[in-house]
Formats: sequence, C-alpha cells, structure tokens
Amino acid sequence: DVINNAYDKLLPNESKVPMAAPQFLCQYSNISECLPIEWQDRFTLTLWNPTIHPVTHHARVPVTKEYWIRDPMGSIIPAEYIPIPDTTKNISGRKSSAQNQYIFTILLPALGFSTYYFEVKNGEIIEKKHVTTTRNEFLRVEFDDQGNLHQIINLEKRIAVPFTAQGFYWLYTSFPGSSSLPEFQASGAYVFRPLTSKTQPVSTTRTIQEVSLFQGAPTVEAEWTVGPIPIDDDVDKEIVIRYDTNIESASQYYTDANGRQVLE
Repeated sequence: DVINNAYDKLLPNESKVPMAAPQFLCQYSNISECLPIEWQDRFTLTLWNPTIHPVTHHARVPVTKEYWIRDPMGSIIPAEYIPIPDTTKNISGRKSSAQNQYIFTILLPALGFSTYYFEVKNGEIIEKKHVTTTRNEFLRVEFDDQGNLHQIINLEKRIAVPFTAQGFYWLYTSFPGSSSLPEFQASGAYVFRPLTSKTQPVSTTRTIQEVSLFQGAPTVEAEWTVGPIPIDDDVDKEIVIRYDTNIESASQYYTDANGRQVLE
C-alpha cells in the first residue's frame, strides 16, 4: 500500500494517458509470464533504474491481446509484436496464456523510473514477418538455413564478422562445495565453477535462441533459453552457449559487472 500510494503521487494523471493503477511485481517475466495483466484492456508498465547514469533498455512484455503503447508523455511509440518461442511457452510450471510479446526501446533516467501505458487495440491486424536477414541503421544480421547466426555486418564501417561455429551448448558438472571457505565455494547463482573442463553438447530440442536488433541501437541482443534440464542423475549442471568467430582479439573482451555498463 505504501508503494502504491507513492506511485499515485508520482505518476501523471493527464487525460491523454490512462489513470494510474495498483502496482505489482511480475516475478516470472523471465519466462514471459505476468498473470495480472492478462486479458486486461489497460495496464501500465513501470521500470526503475537504480544506477547513477541513464540506461537504454529493451522491454519485453508478454500479452494476450494487441495494444497501443504510450510513453510517459502520452505519445504512441513503435513496438514489435512477435510470438513467444514454443520452448519458453512449454517451460515446466509456466501458467501464462500469453502467446505473443511486445518488444520496444525505452530510456530510463538515472536513479529514476519511466511508466508506459498499454491500451487494447480494436480490430487491428498485425502482419508477422518471417525473414533470414534483419537490419537497422547500424547493423545487418544474417542467418543460415538452420536459423544459426551466419554473420554480422557493420554497415557504417563495412566490416563483416562471420561465425565459424555457433549454437553449440556445452554441459558441465558443477562444483559441489559446501561454501564454508573460499576454496570450497559451490557453483551457483553468479558463481560459474564447473568441476572439470569435460564438455558434452546439449540436444537442440532443449534450447532456443532469439537474436534481436533495435532501432537506434548499434548492438545485437542474443537471448537463449534451455530446458528442461535433466536432474535424474542428481548431478548439478552448468550450461553455456559458445560462438566462434575470426576476430583477432588478443584475448581482450568486454563484459558487464553489477550494472556498471561495459567494462574491459
């Protein structure tokens, strides 16, 4: 109630956007499930940025209807309406009826939030496209006939990065430590510690990969899902995806760390 009262004061109530509604947390958004918004004609999405710098984020919202999406100023924004992958829909324990999802780009202010408003469409038909090449103003991504990444082309610099191998999912046995001391740290959340370097490919029937490009973003987003993970042998597993390219990086790479953006 305290959080909802605070939102009532902060969220706009102009006539050009829907009235503020009670807030709730979608704890299963990582499997495309948010039961309270299903079959609703109107709802709001509020995203919070806890970092000290502005962040551009690509939101994914599972839906059971088609909507207009308005930004905090009440203007309709462009959004992609695409199917939720079957592998995600078939995850054990998922209860959602959502078959599709909206993907759109948002800008979150530093130490702030942005609210987006969903209003159901009436009688609108959205054309779904099936392509093997996708592009924006910065990049073109090409796929082979199996749906694997073939190459990524930087349109401005005219540089092509071919993928010599991709889509190989490797299975590791986790380190079964007690975590009583650093040397006994067990593999787990945020701790990747396989017991050995022995690998085993995971069946493609257990995996799916989504590759996305967004307008105005010079980056490629790759999201992959794996499961169900076999547990009959009572052995913990570590699962990764590996991409092989011809990039000569001299072992230098960039990664994210605790929301601090890209670090070398």
